[in-house]
Amino acid sequence: LDSFLLEKYEAGMIAEEEVITKAQDPTTILQKLGELKAAKAAAAAEETRR
Repeated sequence: LDSFLLEKYEAGMIAEEEVITKAQDPTTILQKLGELKAAKAAAAAEETRR
């Protein structure tokens, strides 16, 4: 279920709050959301350097 929620979040179909509140393991989901945000920020920073 948690991976499904993350997929829907990444696709823009559900909000971050929904992912957290509906997750079976909110602690792990919070960690994964943080990793996703960090990866997106790094990609955005790389794009601005070009």
